[in-house]
Amino acid sequence: MYSDRYNYYTIQSDLRFTQNIDTKKFIDIILETGFLKEKDHQTFINNEKIPFMSLFICKVEGGGFAPSRELPKNINLISIVCTKSKEINQKIYTDILLSISTKIGWKVFLEEDENGNEFVEIVV
Repeated sequence: MYSDRYNYYTIQSDLRFTQNIDTKKFIDIILETGFLKEKDHQTFINNEKIPFMSLFICKVEGGGFAPSRELPKNINLISIVCTKSKEINQKIYTDILLSISTKIGWKVFLEEDENGNEFVEIVV
């Protein structure tokens, strides 16, 4: 989804969600960044070190996902929303996301760029 206010990223193994990761292991990785804090069992938000960022961990099943009352044992999608403005260098976000994805061997995708390209892989 394209927005002039937000960038929407995902971290996933591939476009078919073929790999899972232990949720608790992934939460440890998120918190080790030093940039995110837990808002609830599936949502993590930025701390004061970076501009707005919200990260949602979930399990895609049958092509969709939704919040759950209980933390899934394994996840296969991380959905991220970040502020998008000329004053904020997106490299702040992509560096964090690439660091996370590298630790688990997954990829970072921008859901849609300003040219309408979908699932643009972000690389170092």
